[in-house]
Amino acid sequence: MSRSSSILNTLGLLWGARHACTLPLPKAFFWRTFESEGAAGLPYVLMASAAMGVLLFATLPTVLGSAYLTALGPLWQLWTSQIAPWLVCLFIALKAAPAVASDLYHRHTDQGFEALHLLGHNPAVFPAVPFILAYATLAMCGTALALGASLLAGVLGIVVLGRQALAPALDTVLLTQNPVDYALSGLTAWVLALGAIAAVCVYSWPGRGAQTQRDSIRHSMQHLAVGSIRWALAGMVLAAVLIALLKYLLGF
Repeated sequence: MSRSSSILNTLGLLWGARHACTLPLPKAFFWRTFESEGAAGLPYVLMASAAMGVLLFATLPTVLGSAYLTALGPLWQLWTSQIAPWLVCLFIALKAAPAVASDLYHRHTDQGFEALHLLGHNPAVFPAVPFILAYATLAMCGTALALGASLLAGVLGIVVLGRQALAPALDTVLLTQNPVDYALSGLTAWVLALGAIAAVCVYSWPGRGAQTQRDSIRHSMQHLAVGSIRWALAGMVLAAVLIALLKYLLGF
């Protein structure tokens, strides 16, 4: 089977198992991954969001002076629509890609999939689709948390430092974006993370040529980690292209 056919076949299996999380075992795995990875990444998201909030609302007024409110609107729009989703998804991709690839690799080499096959589950149903959906949902929630935390940190920075009136800054932020824009931001993060982790699953799929090549030539876990990150980033880029195309077609 050619490489392109193998990739398409794997994507077909993942699509066919898209409802896997309605089953008890994949559903439990989905929530366990979501909770554990969310708890691990929460401090980093909060710290990055707080830093961005302080920068936008407490530091920039001293730099821009009277032009601050004019610049705040476009900067907040850029943060909510582009930077926050990409930042959260990059963090998830760099952290999750090696873990997902290693999980699939070891399940394959340790005959873990044979045991799951007896339960009626193929690798797409468990653990690939639960992994994909868990990290995509985590990216969406993380983006929402990042936006809320940055706004809260900015408000606290204004109140504590007193370098800028609170009401004009809040008016500018609230009038710049509407609820649909925030929903699109979360959806963007979901699609980006979906593309990243799906690409990692394709890269690490048991039985593919890349898997056999790693088994016979490249046993290094470092190579596995680097390769999974490359595929995750490529998946994010392809997802971003798809998002841009859909926005163009829908007139956003």
